[in-house]
Amino acid sequence: MRQPALLLLLLSLTGAAHAANDKALWKAVFQLEDPERAQSAASLLRSGGAAGYDVLSKVARAGGERAALGVAGYQLKCHMFGPMFFMAHRGGEARLPASAAKLATEMLLENKPLREKLLGSEEPFDRALALLVSAGVPGALPAALKRLHDEKEPRVLETVEAASSCARMRTGEKVDERAEQLSRRLEKTDQQPRCEEDEAGVEKLVEGLLKGTASISGWSRSGDEFTVTMNRGPDKSSNLKPPCALALYDALTKRGRYEPGLVLPIVEQRMLARSVRDAVGRRAVRDLANYPEAERNRMAAQLVVAGYEVPVKVTYKADDTFGQALELEAAARQGSKQALADIERFVFCRGTFGSEGLALLGYLKTPDAAATAYQLAERCPHAIAAGTAALVRMKDERGLQLLGKALKGLSFGQEDLYRAAIDAYTPALGQELRKLAASDEGTSAKDLLKSLKLAGVTSD
Repeated sequence: MRQPALLLLLLSLTGAAHAANDKALWKAVFQLEDPERAQSAASLLRSGGAAGYDVLSKVARAGGERAALGVAGYQLKCHMFGPMFFMAHRGGEARLPASAAKLATEMLLENKPLREKLLGSEEPFDRALALLVSAGVPGALPAALKRLHDEKEPRVLETVEAASSCARMRTGEKVDERAEQLSRRLEKTDQQPRCEEDEAGVEKLVEGLLKGTASISGWSRSGDEFTVTMNRGPDKSSNLKPPCALALYDALTKRGRYEPGLVLPIVEQRMLARSVRDAVGRRAVRDLANYPEAERNRMAAQLVVAGYEVPVKVTYKADDTFGQALELEAAARQGSKQALADIERFVFCRGTFGSEGLALLGYLKTPDAAATAYQLAERCPHAIAAGTAALVRMKDERGLQLLGKALKGLSFGQEDLYRAAIDAYTPALGQELRKLAASDEGTSAKDLLKSLKLAGVTSD
């Protein structure tokens, strides 16, 4: 057997005895990864109805319930489940649970009676999965949320907000009010955070922030001890442990004030307990729309990279990805194919900021040097002027092709390009510069022509 550890776990979940048809279903689930048997195995499991789903559910959960829900969300094309989807594909033993979760999701999409039955299941994972899949079926989520109006299990309540965001994106349904009621109930299942370590108490801290006499100034960590730093006046500060920071955050939101600095640093701390990070992460995702607009995209990226699903797509400046590694990773985790292509360029262009030394390739005058200069100039925004300078110095015609773009972005490499034009001037270069100078955006070309004239290279 290729997966002995997984098989042992599954056997412990299923009990000692199964009927013959159950054995057939269990045999089929392990054939899902066999290319020659996968299709017939899936057909058998589908035909098994509730029994087939039960087998798939147990196998899916063996890879982690969050990961299984991530696979389901990804199947529904809900980008906010990207992080959990990639977590489900993190290793060899996780492949079979991911395959099982995928097929279970397809079954629930196709089988309305089974999906509705599972909303009343005793197993929280099954209720959560049925709720999530309902988000992908037009008209199904409102009824599903109504069925779960008395839900108290955190594992199910955690799925509500993501499911409502998914439905809004997939089917256009708005169930925000009912979803928010259930999501708010999740906060009551958390241990209420307190500020035991701060003698001032939460109310005084709240008043200080509201009046502007206090501010959140960062965070610090020493070993396993993590605190959020709050300045409370000249030479006076408080170091708030996560429960205190969370208590202060909750108190502030009740007064209409949202302080992301109290929560976002916490979600990124891998040494903190998952329950602490999740309690904070839920609030940050819920309140994302209330954070400063100019910072909201980066904050969303922080949450996604930390492993949380957000109801928006993280964006980045595609034509210049410098300084946007966080946003690129978040977009990739959300399933953006364009982000994957841009990451390749981002890594290829690393170190070209300022392009120091790139123009020196022009002195080598070899085909390899020319090819390198052209590739960097064409693909990397910060390298275009220096790369073009190298090509101009080599009198490579590709330098003329890039000249217009290079002159538009002369923040780096301007002197390199001017020197190369003076040292290696050709009539073709002059003709291209005059053509560019005649355009509406020809100021830089005119300046370069003036420099060439002053240097005695040209007469006009």
